[in-house]
Amino acid sequence: MTQMTSQMTKMPPISFLSHVKTDITTYYNQLAQNYDSDRFGNIYGQFLHAQERALLTRWLALLKTGSVLDLGCGTGRFLDLATHGPDASTGMLEVARPPRGTNPGGR
Repeated sequence: MTQMTSQMTKMPPISFLSHVKTDITTYYNQLAQNYDSDRFGNIYGQFLHAQERALLTRWLALLKTGSVLDLGCGTGRFLDLATHGPDASTGMLEVARPPRGTNPGGR
């Protein structure tokens, strides 16, 4: 039993994790341009977006000051509620980037 337990708790090799990150990043790079319209362009997606925004707005209102990180910000749907928004997908970040000459808002 001890041998089986030790085998089950071994982490995959780092090279495996790098491959997974590359696959996921490539996947989201390919989806980036149509991500919002595909996921949130229908009535159910609009409902989910409104629910998520309402919840985040309520929670963030409890903060007096400070930075807010939108980790994995994707296309930036909630960047107006955050001070920082990194993402592994450069395609998603291109969509999230505000047009030149505009103020992205934020807290």
